[in-house]
This record gives sequence, C-alpha cells and structure tokens, in this order.
Amino acid sequence: MATTIIKDTQLALIQVLKSGETGQVVSPSSIFYGTQLTREYPIVFVTWKGGPLEKVALGYENWVQDYSVISINSGQSGDAAEESVQDLAEHVIADVKANPTLQGKVSDCEVIRIDGQSATIGPDYGKTDRILAGSNVTVRVTLKLVTR
Repeated sequence: MATTIIKDTQLALIQVLKSGETGQVVSPSSIFYGTQLTREYPIVFVTWKGGPLEKVALGYENWVQDYSVISINSGQSGDAAEESVQDLAEHVIADVKANPTLQGKVSDCEVIRIDGQSATIGPDYGKTDRILAGSNVTVRVTLKLVTR
C-alpha cells in the first residue's frame, strides 16, 4: 500500500507540473535522470525524498513525504543557464501554489525549500565548454489516512 501511495503522489505531482507553468520540459518519468551530460536541456524531473508517518487523533495517520523537483539547464557562457533554472523554480512554486491538493490526490502540498547550484565543465583546467545550472525545489506533501 505504501509504495502505491508514494508513487501515485509522485505521478500526480508530475501531472500538475506538466499541465501548469512548468510545462512540457517535465520528464514523464519519475526515475532519476542520471549523470549523462549529452542530452537536451532544460530538463525537470521529480524524485522522492521520504518523510515521517505521523499518528494523529481518532485513528488517523498523516503521511508527510518530501519530493524534489530538480531543474537542470546548460549554457555556453553567461548567466543564461542559471536564470533559466531560477525561472523554472518559480514556475514549480506557482504550479504547487495553484494546485495544493495535486488534483485531489493529497490533503496538502507546499514548497518548503529552494536550492540552487552551478558548475563549469571543460576539457582542461581553466577551459570551460559548458555551464550547468540546477535548482532543487523541495515539496512537502501531506496525506491524511485512516489507520484502523
């Protein structure tokens, strides 16, 4: 039962992002995209991070699970890649705020953390071929279940 709830929630989050401002750059898959650098950018994917199961009154249990919405973009120079993932992070935030129940799949969904990272890649020390930038928007999902 737990795996179905976790996977269904992840897929619901992907659907909300795909139908919102984040759009078609969202991977239809929930598996980690991997480390291969020769792909089309930008990419956005959702991974499950985990979280507690909290007992609440009257035989109910809150599933509190975190998901990462990771955006990656690449550029040859300048700040274009970083600005792009900042925009994607803001789109993710807007999509989650616009649909906090993930189309009725969960009790609540909110953004709890935003992180960013960038790196340069090149063939030799001091020579840059590509700039990679990424954002990680952590989304906390709560689902209230009867435990009986």
